[in-house]
Order: sequence, then C-alpha cells, then structure tokens
Amino acid sequence: MATARTVAMWAAIAAALTASPALSEGTGAADWMARSAATRAAGDIEARLTFTTSRPGEAPRRLVYVMFWKPYPAGSKYTSKAIFFSEEPATAKGFAYMGWFQTTGGEEAWLYIPELRTVRRMTQPHRHTHGHGTAETDPFDASVLRRTELEMRASALGGHQTTGTEVVSGQLAEVIDSVPTDAESPYAKVRTWVSRSDALPLLTRYLRPDGTWKEVAFTWRQVDGVWVWDRVAARDTRSGDATTLEMGDVRVNAGLPDRFFSERTMQDGLKRFRQRP
Repeated sequence: MATARTVAMWAAIAAALTASPALSEGTGAADWMARSAATRAAGDIEARLTFTTSRPGEAPRRLVYVMFWKPYPAGSKYTSKAIFFSEEPATAKGFAYMGWFQTTGGEEAWLYIPELRTVRRMTQPHRHTHGHGTAETDPFDASVLRRTELEMRASALGGHQTTGTEVVSGQLAEVIDSVPTDAESPYAKVRTWVSRSDALPLLTRYLRPDGTWKEVAFTWRQVDGVWVWDRVAARDTRSGDATTLEMGDVRVNAGLPDRFFSERTMQDGLKRFRQRP
C-alpha cells in the first residue's frame, strides 16, 4: 500500500530535483552551500529508483519505483511535475503518484489505487510525516532518508562557517558547518563536505545534541552532460539503520510532453509510456 510517508518520499525526490535560481560564484561558506543546493538537472529525467532499507537483526527490504520528472522555466506556475510508478514490492505494484509542484511552494498531488482503478486527488500536503508504522504497513518506516536529507535546501540552514578542507571519496572538499534555521529541528549542527571542483555535495552529517548523527553520502555521475545521483547512502549511528537509494536506467532530456503528466498516464501505467517510439 502507499502510506502518507511513502507519498512524502516520492514528493521529496521530485522536490530535490527542482531547479534553483542563479547563484553567486563567491567562495564564502554561504556561497558554497547555495551552490551545493542547486540542481544540476537541465531537463527532464526518467529513471529507475531502488531503495534498500535495513535495520539491525532484520532482513533488508527493497523498494523499486520508476520516475518521470520534468522541470519548468522561471516564471511558470510550476517548478516541476513528476510521476512515480511503484514496481516492488509486489504488494505495492501498480500504485502511482503524481505531483505538480508550484513556484509558491504549494503542491498538487494525485494517487492511483490499482485495486479500485481510481485516481484520487490528495487534499493534504505531504511536506512532513509523523509517527511510526511497521515494515508491513509502511515501506519507508526503516528509511534513514527523509525529505530534509534529500532536498538539500540552503534556506533550511544558516550561520555557515568554513572549517577547512578534507578529501572525501578521492575529491578535495570544502567542509562547512551550519545551524538549522528551524527551531524544532532535531539536529544541533549540520556539517557538509562540498566538492571544490564542481560544488557537488559529497557528504552531509546531521549532528544531534546527544552526540549521535545521521550521515548521507552522495555519489554522482554525468549523463549526457547532466549531473544526476548515482547512489545516495545514509546511516544513523543511533539506531544502526541504513538506507541506500540508487538511480539507474537514467535518461535525460527525452522531451517528456506536458500531457504525459496526467491522470490517464497514471491509469494506463508504464505500458503507455513504453509504447512510445
């Protein structure tokens, strides 16, 4: 089934790809953070997303989605539109989520329920999710990745300070400490390693007041000149939980038409898209 947290994760991935405005080329800590939060995607993206979640003492769980995402130019009503089709596990196969993301920050969302063969308009935003499910009822209950970690929005952090440089995954990175702007954030500090060569975020560590942290490592690759995620690996030192997100079968700038993002596409599923020339 598709729970509120599942839908929120789909929305988070789409929002994380949303284009950012032009940014300063300065070399201060705030400039590095702003550039690292900017998307590298220049056009639409089609990809298969594979989540693997694990908890100590439990077997890993695998979730697979096929994503179609299209950005819109500055001045448009929407920043982007996206559709996600669920492929695994078998109990969730056939579900589809569609989101139209407004420049004002609003979100129009629809969910296709295969058992009912019905598309439902979602009236509640899914910016945040609270509470806990189980592995049977909520496929993202064990996920270390949440919307906050995927979006990498510079506006959520302030007080940036550069603390030096370090080598991460063979790349020289600027190390920047930041403070969450949300007073209710569970984190006391966020440390980010940003590649000095291309400003890509390589590693982010979310430090809690009790000394534990959540760590998210990003591996990037270029597809037809566009930077996309290859792998996102997260772990929580408090719980021992771990999550990986892999992006495969990537196709960029395929020319997805606006009419593709429709209820009909959700109902027809992937077969309609795969029949295209």
